Amino acid sequence: MSSSNYLHAQRSDNKKSMRSYRWFWIPTLIISVAAIICCFVPLLHLLGYEFAFVITLIAAPTSVIIGYSANRNSKLGLVALVRASIAAVIHLLPALAIITFNALRVKNCNLLDGLGFFILLPILSAIYASILGTIVTASFKSHPRLCLISILTILLLPLTLSLYKLYSQPPILVFDHLWGYFAGSLYDEVITIDTRLLLFRTGTFLRIAALILLVWLWQRRAGIFSWLISITVALVVIIGFETSLGPRFGFNVTREDIKTQLPQVVERPGLVIHLPRELDTKQRYAIADDHAFRLWQLKNILGLKSLPTIHSYIYPNAQTKAILMGGRNTMIAKPWLFEIHIHGTQTPHPVVAHELAHVVAASFAPAPLRVSSRFGFLINVGLIEGLAVAVTPPINEFSINTWSKALRELGLAPDMHEIFSPMGFWAAAPNRAYTVAGSFVYFLLHKYGPSRLRNVYAHGDFKEAYGIDLDALITQWELYIDTWPLTVNERALAQEHFSSASVFTRICAHEIAKLKSLAATAKPSQAVELHRQIAKLLNHNPNTLFDLALALERNENYIEFTELAEQLLKNKKITTIQRSRLLEALGNNSWRGKQYESAQQQFNKVQKLPLSIASHRLQWVRLWALKLPKVDNDFMRLFLSQKLPAAAAMAGLMKMHHEMPNDKTLPYLIGRQLVIVNAYEQALPYFIAAKEHPYKLIEAERSRLAALSADKSGKLAIAINNYIMYIKNAPCSGENFRALDEIVRLSWQINEERGD
Repeated sequence: MSSSNYLHAQRSDNKKSMRSYRWFWIPTLIISVAAIICCFVPLLHLLGYEFAFVITLIAAPTSVIIGYSANRNSKLGLVALVRASIAAVIHLLPALAIITFNALRVKNCNLLDGLGFFILLPILSAIYASILGTIVTASFKSHPRLCLISILTILLLPLTLSLYKLYSQPPILVFDHLWGYFAGSLYDEVITIDTRLLLFRTGTFLRIAALILLVWLWQRRAGIFSWLISITVALVVIIGFETSLGPRFGFNVTREDIKTQLPQVVERPGLVIHLPRELDTKQRYAIADDHAFRLWQLKNILGLKSLPTIHSYIYPNAQTKAILMGGRNTMIAKPWLFEIHIHGTQTPHPVVAHELAHVVAASFAPAPLRVSSRFGFLINVGLIEGLAVAVTPPINEFSINTWSKALRELGLAPDMHEIFSPMGFWAAAPNRAYTVAGSFVYFLLHKYGPSRLRNVYAHGDFKEAYGIDLDALITQWELYIDTWPLTVNERALAQEHFSSASVFTRICAHEIAKLKSLAATAKPSQAVELHRQIAKLLNHNPNTLFDLALALERNENYIEFTELAEQLLKNKKITTIQRSRLLEALGNNSWRGKQYESAQQQFNKVQKLPLSIASHRLQWVRLWALKLPKVDNDFMRLFLSQKLPAAAAMAGLMKMHHEMPNDKTLPYLIGRQLVIVNAYEQALPYFIAAKEHPYKLIEAERSRLAALSADKSGKLAIAINNYIMYIKNAPCSGENFRALDEIVRLSWQINEERGD
């Protein structure tokens, strides 16, 4: 070769090398810039699941590009795969370094878990993507257009299939070997590296191993027989792994898999309900009736005559739902599929009406998602959730209007314009956002009627639906809410109720949620250590010390508990509820130590605080019990502390009732105990015997429990009469709403039985 030809070849190699060098650093720069941006976005600003999820979405295409650029002038072989894989991993390391150093300004509570997510999500996806990019590039390097089409295909096809599965199948989880893992509901704060994720990534390893095997065969120029055997074995292993373990562990679940786990089916007009196999006939029909009533009620409220058939999937518990479709602690509706997915088989179910409302609203919302949106894609979560809250009974002590009035007075109400913007709803604390959105939609429904509400829900255009813009409607709602009555006690309870912040603003939200979840089911001694760990992570703030104090009390560390409780009671930052719980625990300790006067003083202090109705009832019963003879007094302490087996508790109450037949509190307590074990027919006579209880809040609760017992015993007319009595004494707006709702349900049920 002449010197000029040699120099020309050398320059050409240098240019190719520079191009490869440039193509490596551009993806690296893209990933690094993304990591820097994440450092300033709540929930993404620490090494954890969310950061790993975002980086994976960027690493999938950049790693394919690395595989393409690093090997487009090389022969296909194992060396090429190794080179691409190493480059793909290296291009992620600056992002890892950036987010790790960001821990100097943003507290990270579990760097090891975060590193685990980083390895399992972006790093494994990057290796898989770079190998795919290398193979496609080497296979089509002489056909640039075909190579480009192939690269786009390997990127977009799995993403399209995953999105289609998310759209067409029940699961809200996404497991994609290239694009990573989407955990589903934002409200499920416990996101951990579990068996499901590890098994899924084992499947990714199998795919990588299969690709390496095929490249090795190519490099060795293996015969057709070796190719056929290898491809067959690889496909059998990969497909068998995902189809056998996927449904069982939850990373590859279809509707048919769910139906297999929920084999019992009950139908009502417009409803198909899928239930667990262990339910008996009475339970199945009770659930079906609960659904049928709520559907009838929603159609009436929203002015609808007909609906597509709705499928409801009822999972036996949160764990089963989490495995099969995601949303451990979140009930799910997929309006575009006319499906709801809830857990728990109790009736009436607390959220079945809410989830059905989402699906009923789908009948007047545009495709493809059938939810409130502008132009089909700017989702209005405020209207979606607001409608569901507005047309269903309240689940808390107070109505949504009472809560909203309190939020406005306390200065905690979210900006209403933000609530009805595409992303603003998520920025607010969930309980505040749901409450004010529901109250606003409730106002629109009752002032302007269901027709206009259906119109605005469909397209999110307030001006078109109401003839005035959103600003004017918000002003009308504010004037309406400001006239709503609010007591000092309700205001204080609201301040407690709405104190929690959005998940985006909490320190180490997932790690703290995980530790709290572990503590809730741990032995008392282990729970103490877990709460010590939480307190340390959150700099021993009053909330964590309060939880630690209660854990110490449960573990019978009475001396340390008393010291910590007395220290906390001097702290002005603890909430009223926390103060009451500490005083209650101190009162119980005094009671346990036979210091009856001290116990009375503590319970009297609690009784004077603005607390929930249930807490006021409990303090009254405690003070009543302290006046009993010594033997009964000691028994009641154990009973009210829930430290007695059910049989022993019932025997003790019956003995006392026999000795004091004219006392009104004992039959009330016996009836409550029977309700707990679902002995409703036996409970009803005791609630009747407790009629005209001297304490107003207990008398109100007695009426409610008598109504519930009569309802469950099939004595519907007696149930209605007791709910009417309850409304007269209903201690708060939420209870009043629920009692009225129960009367409507029972009246509907009577008409159904008559065939009216």
